[in-house]
Amino acid sequence: MYFKNRADAGRQLAERLEAYRRSNCVVLALNPGGVMVGAQIAMGLHADLFMLATEEVRIPGEPVALAAVTAEDTFTYNPELSSGELDELAMEFHGLIESERLAKLHKLHTVMGPGGEIPRDMLRRRVVILVADGL
Repeated sequence: MYFKNRADAGRQLAERLEAYRRSNCVVLALNPGGVMVGAQIAMGLHADLFMLATEEVRIPGEPVALAAVTAEDTFTYNPELSSGELDELAMEFHGLIESERLAKLHKLHTVMGPGGEIPRDMLRRRVVILVADGL
């Protein structure tokens, strides 16, 4: 599907998600552009809107991010990489990866501030609609 802009995308997607209107759902934006799309969806569905802040962990010279870290220190490896590639990179760059993880975690905590995390009970037993500006 193609849209005029992010707001248009959110409005059109909200129409397609009409079945969730006034249901027990939450819209979770995965990136800043997704907030613009998600806001329209949340308004159309009368749902809560949250943003999941993440930071990529990269190794210099690698074309894709190795992993991502959240403000809660959840570290997730890139599924595009095979387990062999991940093992090799983790062994060779262990110190760099840990240093990058801590730096990105500090950045997230600085940006989000105290209490800036999504409360887990706000997502528990709810339909979660994930939104990004390219997803």
